[in-house]
Amino acid sequence: MLIRNMTSKPSIFIALDATCVGLKIASAHLEHAVRKRTHELNQSRKEVIRCLARAAEFRDDQTGHHIARVGRYARLIAEQLGYQDEAADTIELAAQLHDVGKIGLPDDVLLKEGKLTPEEFELIQKHPSFGVKIIYRMPDSEITQLKRHSKLGSEMLKATTSPILDVAAQIALTHHERWDGTGYPLGLAGTDIPLEGRITAVADVFDALSTKRPYKVAYPLNKCFEILEEGRGTRFDPDILDAFFRVEKRSFTRRSNSPIPPKPFVVDFARSPNQAFSRNDFRQDLATNVG
Repeated sequence: MLIRNMTSKPSIFIALDATCVGLKIASAHLEHAVRKRTHELNQSRKEVIRCLARAAEFRDDQTGHHIARVGRYARLIAEQLGYQDEAADTIELAAQLHDVGKIGLPDDVLLKEGKLTPEEFELIQKHPSFGVKIIYRMPDSEITQLKRHSKLGSEMLKATTSPILDVAAQIALTHHERWDGTGYPLGLAGTDIPLEGRITAVADVFDALSTKRPYKVAYPLNKCFEILEEGRGTRFDPDILDAFFRVEKRSFTRRSNSPIPPKPFVVDFARSPNQAFSRNDFRQDLATNVG
């Protein structure tokens, strides 16, 4: 009896063990509930962002499909640059807001078939700033001040706690900047342009080249790649172009769950059956607004 009593745990320790087991179970349940709720909140935030991006569809159906494709293309390029998992998810979603500023453009400009007047082009150039104002509620004076900073990060990211919206605002503002500093609206150059903006610039132009628009026919892939290559070191970051070309051509359609570009029409650059449209004409439009 004495030996058995000495080897048995006192009741207080048995009770403590039971309490610890109960706490571990409760902690596991709580951790699961927190993870589930966090996932639900993240999904809700993502859906709100998707809804904002899809708002463009009510103005321009082509833009609606365009933003979905650009998000997918941006992800494919980013993955070639080493983006994984959450980072890849973020740029795919954020890039879909690159043209959210077009909500602020009048229909007669946004949907115009043909060339823009200088006044219309000036208005088009404001859509990146409109995008930042929509996402961040940032006044024009603060957007202008951003040009004084070599990096956009701290000044732009102070207005939201959402990482996706942070990236989306950078993309919305800078996807029409050019590697050589001649883009708009801030005239940034080189690595002063956020990486996500440089990625989206290539994705945006590729989609504009490879799909039919009110002012142009869809170009075959080899011509799309040729025009992109001609922008190396001037319009586009050479490293981003290299990443783009590393992606298998078929990947842009095979891996896309979003509306994908139609099979490109095989057209002559000088003239299509339905519309006279020269290569130089398109380059002029490319310099103004293709996405």
